[in-house]
Amino acid sequence: MNHQDFQKAYNELEVKMRDLAKKDDEIFIPFIVPYSPVDYIFICMEPSFGPWAKNREDAENKLRDGHINFLDGYNAMILHYAIRNYLCKNGQSYYITDLAKGSMLVKDANVNRIARYKNWYPILLEEINLVGTTDVKVFTVGTAVTSFIESQDFSRKITPLIHYSQVAVRHWDKIAQQHKESFETFQNTVSHEDILNNAEDVIKSAGVSNIIRDRILSNLGKGSLTLPRLKLMFNYKVSFESVASKSKE
Repeated sequence: MNHQDFQKAYNELEVKMRDLAKKDDEIFIPFIVPYSPVDYIFICMEPSFGPWAKNREDAENKLRDGHINFLDGYNAMILHYAIRNYLCKNGQSYYITDLAKGSMLVKDANVNRIARYKNWYPILLEEINLVGTTDVKVFTVGTAVTSFIESQDFSRKITPLIHYSQVAVRHWDKIAQQHKESFETFQNTVSHEDILNNAEDVIKSAGVSNIIRDRILSNLGKGSLTLPRLKLMFNYKVSFESVASKSKE
């Protein structure tokens, strides 16, 4: 499938996503669309208004400015950084999506989650078949998604990842404790500036407006690469290096 056909097929799939979100009275948040089928797909839970929008009206205003999912938030950029630096090699590409694609408040996410996931699951399968290469590797981000995918007749092997939400922060320490010496060495290999520079590349690949770009970078600039965030990144590094080593076998 050439680039033009791929983009046409993705646009048609996105219409289905928007229609289903609208049917459920939710707001669809677009994703970063790859140029062509990718080597790695990451399935997260569902979009939330989170740090990027105060409420539904604010979200709709920012979407008109060109907001795209998985660009806001320091921890989301840690996932991007880890994927780009510890997983993708030799021009490999990736795509991050949500299982359910209607945005909501975090406090509402647990309400009817399984029913919501079942509702969105057929579109997710279409999405994976379109966006992934024939041997695409699939990662699930967070226990809710992992448990749901494992309960389905999912034909591909999945690699579970810890979620980057602050809700999961108490779990980020485990891998660092298991690999203390490696983690101590790792801490000195990445900086806040590295995160910001990587974010510039991610934002460029998303093709967002200058309004969105400036807002994201301004918010990121106010953050910092704390010890817990380093532990989160180390989790991803260990997982990705394990996948890479198995691929060589």
